Amino acid sequence: MALDTVASPIMWLAPFNHHPFELVTVPARHGNWVLSFVLHWTFGLELVICTWALWLGWLRPPLPVGTSQNGT
Repeated sequence: MALDTVASPIMWLAPFNHHPFELVTVPARHGNWVLSFVLHWTFGLELVICTWALWLGWLRPPLPVGTSQNGT
């Protein structure tokens, strides 16, 4: 939800307050809303965040055989 707040309205205080909050409004400069979003700088920011997450996941060493995911 924190990442979506950058470019899309999120109602953080729902159900108490239904006022949407967003940091940046992506203007509709093209006929298709998808194209307007892809060509906006916020899409580049999201690509950087996703690439960083994939890189961190790739660098994580695999768990030894017989080890559970929760560490016990």
